Amino acid sequence: GDNSFGQLATPSPPDHSTTPILVNESSEPVAVGGNHACSFGRGDLGIPGDYTITFACWGRDDAGQLGNGSVAPSSGVVATGVTSPPAWLRTRGVRTTIEPVRVLDTRPGVFVGYNSTKPGPGGTVPVRVTGATLGVPATAMAVSVNVTGTEATAPGFVTVWPCDQPRPLASTLNLVPGEDRANLALVRIGADGLVCAFTQSGAHLVVDVEGYIDAQVAYAAVAPKRLADRRGGGGALGAFEELGQGSYALSVPAIDGVLPPPDSTMVLNVTATDVAVDGFVTVWPCSEHRPLASNLNVRAGETLPVGVLVRIGMTSPGSLLNPPTGKICFYTNTGANLVVDANGWFPPGGSMSTVAGIRVLDTRPSSRVGYAGFGKPAGTTEVSFDALPSGPQSGRRSIVLSVTATEADTAGFVRVSSCGSSPTGPFSNLNVAAGGTRANLVIAEIPSTVPTKLCLFTNVPMHLIVDVDGWTPQSATTVTTPS
Repeated sequence: GDNSFGQLATPSPPDHSTTPILVNESSEPVAVGGNHACSFGRGDLGIPGDYTITFACWGRDDAGQLGNGSVAPSSGVVATGVTSPPAWLRTRGVRTTIEPVRVLDTRPGVFVGYNSTKPGPGGTVPVRVTGATLGVPATAMAVSVNVTGTEATAPGFVTVWPCDQPRPLASTLNLVPGEDRANLALVRIGADGLVCAFTQSGAHLVVDVEGYIDAQVAYAAVAPKRLADRRGGGGALGAFEELGQGSYALSVPAIDGVLPPPDSTMVLNVTATDVAVDGFVTVWPCSEHRPLASNLNVRAGETLPVGVLVRIGMTSPGSLLNPPTGKICFYTNTGANLVVDANGWFPPGGSMSTVAGIRVLDTRPSSRVGYAGFGKPAGTTEVSFDALPSGPQSGRRSIVLSVTATEADTAGFVRVSSCGSSPTGPFSNLNVAAGGTRANLVIAEIPSTVPTKLCLFTNVPMHLIVDVDGWTPQSATTVTTPS
């Protein structure tokens, strides 16, 4: 448009421009007038707290609209300090994956970070997750942990949250006696580098740190917040919109006073409970068709959670008077009630790209994908990502997977790692009972070589299913090692 007063912010302003002019690809617009413009600068933000960021203005200033005490136009940026920026500008980070480090094990004989009796009903265990020996710096804002519960005294749940916050109404893991269960969670780190683990009914707890988010690219970490609960018709915490035939939509509400915008990638914990029949749960952006993929597999009578990264699908682009809106969709063929908790989100254009689940491996004979072996895999199975959109040259750095194990001959585990590596330590991404079906979220390194593949190791014969949910780009400077 018109550039008589330099409002297009070009160093040598033309009289006008009929094509868009890129000013700052990481800026957020705040106000645009006929002859001036202003935005928050997002190029160099620090960790959460009180600090000054750039609020930039340029263009006509005859009435002082640039806020710099002058009435002279400016084609260059006029910056003023902002002491309390919006919450979405306060928190930035990059997810870095490290070689898994065990930070808690309450079992006698293998104590790590603990030296007492088995955590009892209502017990809380503080867990240190930062420090040089752990590979997690003090500047980290959130940590990726694989939480395992074992030897549960009775059915119950486990909650992991930042220790400097009250324990939230949210769960990370659901347990039953006689079964080991694990779940991946992305948890904001509390003061002094601590997160807390609460067990409702008493259980031994094992926590492995697999990565962290530091101050590089955008991520909004929050203490776990319950967004919706279908038990009792949705309750006071938000209700799902029923779409019919087992499908539901959720408009993500404001979290700590901030509304995640459409196209943000939400970090959720989704729990299925009151399961009527064996089946599965799928989560996807409402702006897309439901994919041939599952996030969670459950049996009748079970209560199970799973970590999910899913984009908020834009359902309305908005207007000058109304902001854009977006929804997340859920499907279950089990008649289950669903409970949804949020741990944070990546804003649009940030370091996380998500897709509606793309199936890259299925070893079952009736639905085989990416597998040419015979029978159930045992040992190491390769999974290729070369057929993903844009191919391996698309700049992916690490990948987000939903990994499912089913029809295990006996109780066993699954470990995901780079092919040819030899991960050390007693680590696994997924535990499954004999004949059972279990799923978990996994974030793993993508090798820089072609073919692009990862390896899954199983200690007993079982069928494997792998769906791709997203990836981080090379530009996010993510450093990864096998998990």
